[in-house]
Amino acid sequence: MSCKLKKSFIYLALSNFFFMLAGYIIHIVLGRSLGPSDYGIFAVVVSLFSTANLILTAGLPGAVSKYIAEDETKAKTILIQSMKIQVTITVIITTLYYMSASALASLLNDPALIPLIQLSTIVIPVYALSSIYTAYYNGQSRFKLQALLQTILSIVKASSILYLAYRYSLHGAIAGYAAAPLAILILAFIIDKKQKITLAFNYKKLIRFAIPVTIFTVSYSLFTTIDLFLIKALLQDNALAGIYNANLTIGRIPYYLLGAIAAILLPQISKSTSTNNLKRTKQLIHSSLRYIMLILVPVTFMISASSQDLITLLYTDKYLAASAPLSIFVFAVAFQVIFFIMASILNGAGKERTSMAIAMSGLAVSAAINYILIPRYGLIGAASASTIASLMIMVASAYFVYKNFKRLMDPKSAMKIILSSSMIYLFLKSVSLSIFISYPIAVIIYILLLFAAKEITREEIAGYLHHWCKHLNIFTY
Repeated sequence: MSCKLKKSFIYLALSNFFFMLAGYIIHIVLGRSLGPSDYGIFAVVVSLFSTANLILTAGLPGAVSKYIAEDETKAKTILIQSMKIQVTITVIITTLYYMSASALASLLNDPALIPLIQLSTIVIPVYALSSIYTAYYNGQSRFKLQALLQTILSIVKASSILYLAYRYSLHGAIAGYAAAPLAILILAFIIDKKQKITLAFNYKKLIRFAIPVTIFTVSYSLFTTIDLFLIKALLQDNALAGIYNANLTIGRIPYYLLGAIAAILLPQISKSTSTNNLKRTKQLIHSSLRYIMLILVPVTFMISASSQDLITLLYTDKYLAASAPLSIFVFAVAFQVIFFIMASILNGAGKERTSMAIAMSGLAVSAAINYILIPRYGLIGAASASTIASLMIMVASAYFVYKNFKRLMDPKSAMKIILSSSMIYLFLKSVSLSIFISYPIAVIIYILLLFAAKEITREEIAGYLHHWCKHLNIFTY
C-alpha cells in the first residue's frame, strides 16, 4: 500500500471509527431505553428512510467523486452541475417517499408506522445535498477534510438524536437524524464558496454513471435489510425486530471498521484505469484485499465466538435471543464487506452495470431464502439466509474482478489469515474470561501466529507505525 494510500486510510479510518462509535452509542442507548418493541419500530423506520436516502446519496455522489478524480480542474463545475441535478431529484424522491407512507406500512403489516415514516421525510433532503460535498472532497483526494467533516457529523448526529429522544422519545430519535447533515452542508458551503468555475463539463456523464450505481446501491442496501423487513412483516412482532436489529448492529462492526477502504478505492481505481495503468490497478486490488483480510477475518471470528457476551454487555439480557443469530450473521457481514470492496473496484473501473446485476440478483435470492426460512426458523433462519446469499454475491463479484484484472489476493496469504483467525476462535470458545481480558489475549495470539507464518514482518509493522505517527494530524488540509 503506497504512502498516500496509507495516510488516506488512516484519516478515513479514524473518522469511520468516530462514525461507528456515534452509531453504536445511539443504538445501544436507544436499545436500552426504548426496549425491544419500540427499538424494533425505530430500526425499521430508520432502515426505510436510509434506503430512500441511498437513491440520492449513492449514484450521483459516486459520479461526482469519479469524474473529479479523473480531472480535478473541473471540480467546481461538476459540483455546481451535480447540485442542480440533486435538488431536482430530491424534490421528487422526498415527495414520493412521503406519499408512500401508507403503502409501506401496509407491506410491513403495521399501520402505526405511517406517522413515523412521514416524519422521517425531513431527513432525506439534507442528507442528499450534504452527500454531494462529501463526494466533492473525496474526488479531489481531500481525505483530511472529508474525515474532519465526517467526524463533526458523527458528534452532532449522536448529540441531536439522543437529546431529542430524551425529550420526545421515538419521534425525537427519528427527527434527530436531520441535524447532523444540515450542519455539514452549512460548513461545506462556507469552506468552498470562494472557488471559481473553470472548465465546462457534460452533466450527462454524471447521470449515465449515477443510474446503474444508484440501482446497485439501493439493491445492496435492501439486500442488507431485507431480513429485518421480512421479520417485521412475516412474524409481526416489534420485539423480535428489535432483538434482530441488535444482532445487525453488532454484526456490522467489521463493515464500519473497513468502510474507509471502499471510499478510497473508487477514485483511485478510477484514476488508474482511466490512464490504462494496469500494474497500478493490480497493486491496489492486491494490497487493499490483503489489508482488509488481516482485520476482517479475525474480527469476524472473535465476534462469532463471543456473541452472547457482546449482546448482554451492550444490550442487556433482554436481547439475549440475538446471540445465536449474531454468531452466524457476522459471517454474512464479512462476505458483504468483501463484496462491497469488489463492487467498488468494478464501479471505479467503469463496470458499474456488473456490480448492479450482482446486487439485484443477490437481493432476489436473499428475499426468497429469507421468505422460506424465517417462518420456520425465526431469527436463526434470517441470519442463515443472509449468510448464504452474501457468500453467493461475494463469489460472483470476485469472479468478475479476476476476469477483468487477473488479480485478487494471494491464496496463501488468505489461508494463513483464516487459519490464524480460526485458532483464536477456538481459544475464545474454550475460555470463560471477560472479553476485556480474552480479546487482548486473542489479538496477541493472532499477531504471533501471523509472525510465525511470515505473513507479517517487523519491518511492515514498523513502517505502518511510522506513517501513523508522522501523519496523525488530521486537522490540516
